[in-house]
Amino acid sequence: MLLRSPFISRMLIELRHAASLKTFTIPKAMNTDQQSQISKSSEAVVQAQLDAYNARDLDAWLDTYSEEAEQFLLHSGELAKGRDAIRVRMVDRFKDEKLHAHLHHRIAMEHIVVDHEVVTRSSADGLETVEMICVYEVRGGKILKASFAFGQTRSVLA
Repeated sequence: MLLRSPFISRMLIELRHAASLKTFTIPKAMNTDQQSQISKSSEAVVQAQLDAYNARDLDAWLDTYSEEAEQFLLHSGELAKGRDAIRVRMVDRFKDEKLHAHLHHRIAMEHIVVDHEVVTRSSADGLETVEMICVYEVRGGKILKASFAFGQTRSVLA
């Protein structure tokens, strides 16, 4: 004798119903195969920011940020508020000749772009890398908010 829980019984009913459907069309608004124009625009802003970062061009990098931009540690606190404060926070970093961000993966959904990067930079002991997740909110063609999650810092062996 086969014993069925109420959960299994409900699943079987739902599976029978799903099997009875001949076709199911995903509405165009839900089609994730085609990236929206908003997503493409947001992604272009974040790419310009990454290119300026890797060129160590502080002015071009800051130009991708809104005047009211904010930077945060993800789920923690604010790092900088306003483009001027962001400049102060980053000016020494951009002097580092070894500074480079390698993009591993990017996803974009409308105004939100998420990058998975590994940043190489100089340290007192030589070179180091740090893995990062960067979450950008783009509005009006500029980065309005940026949140960063930092992984472990690792020394680069020569």
